[in-house]
Amino acid sequence: MEPRERPVAEPTLANGVPRKPKLCKVFVKKFQPQKDPRALQHWEREVEALRHVGTHASIVQITHSDAVSLTITLRWAAGHSLDHFIKSDTRHCTLTRDDARLLWKQMSSALAYTHSKSIIHDDVKPHNIVWDEQLKHAVLIDFGAALVNPESLPEGGWTPSGTPPYAPPEFFGKKKCQAGDVWALGVTMLFAFGRIPLPTGHEFYRVFLRTKTSKMR
Repeated sequence: MEPRERPVAEPTLANGVPRKPKLCKVFVKKFQPQKDPRALQHWEREVEALRHVGTHASIVQITHSDAVSLTITLRWAAGHSLDHFIKSDTRHCTLTRDDARLLWKQMSSALAYTHSKSIIHDDVKPHNIVWDEQLKHAVLIDFGAALVNPESLPEGGWTPSGTPPYAPPEFFGKKKCQAGDVWALGVTMLFAFGRIPLPTGHEFYRVFLRTKTSKMR
């Protein structure tokens, strides 16, 4: 989807006078309850998380939300999702080592900032990282599975969200914590550095079955 230009209000000046809105490129994300029964929950989670996390250079920024249309207006992040940079034959990432290092540094900063706000992203993966090859800039997107504040977790600290190939060991014990985001970033970076092909669900379920089998012995 192409970006749109809309007036966006900037923060007020030190003297309390509001700045004049200026045009900027935005993306309107629409949630569709007719296709996803959890659409409203995802909309609520993403709005809450993005409002709570605030501003960071490598985190997508919310500018507006509408509960009637279930839409979120976000500042446009130029580039493509990381899983776009892939060799068709081997499914390995095409980023250079230097670019992978930059991406690692920027995503580590984004996660550290997110965690400092008591937020678990809970779905870190190549598809949720936008990489601008020209500007060498990465942006973490899609906070639809995010959990704000550890005390908001359900009893047992586990919810059925996230993407299986990037799930941490705690997933098998039905536990969720910020360390799970770090694990998911680690799997993502193995892909970015070309050490593994783009993970699929098949690898996860093989590990899952091995883990269950070993526990039964």
